[in-house]
Amino acid sequence: EMAIALLLAAAKRLIPADRRIRQHDWRPRGLPFAGAQVDPPEPMVMLDGRTALVLGLGGVGSRVAAVCAALGMAVLATKRSARLGGEGGGSGIEVHPPGALRELLPRADALLVCLPGTE
Repeated sequence: EMAIALLLAAAKRLIPADRRIRQHDWRPRGLPFAGAQVDPPEPMVMLDGRTALVLGLGGVGSRVAAVCAALGMAVLATKRSARLGGEGGGSGIEVHPPGALRELLPRADALLVCLPGTE
């Protein structure tokens, strides 16, 4: 849940918006209302159609990947036991071994690290 919350907070620019609201700055930003002037423009990112890269497709990573897919994102993932370019069990998730990370990073719009905290 925290990974998805932080992804949405970054995409929707919640921290800068919160700062402006606390300063009583109510001017529209991001996705403007019809006819509204946005100055300076600070566009929000629409996640639909973007690509998420999930590092670690275990229990947590699988759930994070599923939520990203439900948001309309293409999902790439790394998993220790994956074969190069494999599918994630018919889920539409493109699963790769960790060694493919260098090739996957340029394709990703968002990186979600769901690796275990062990060595």
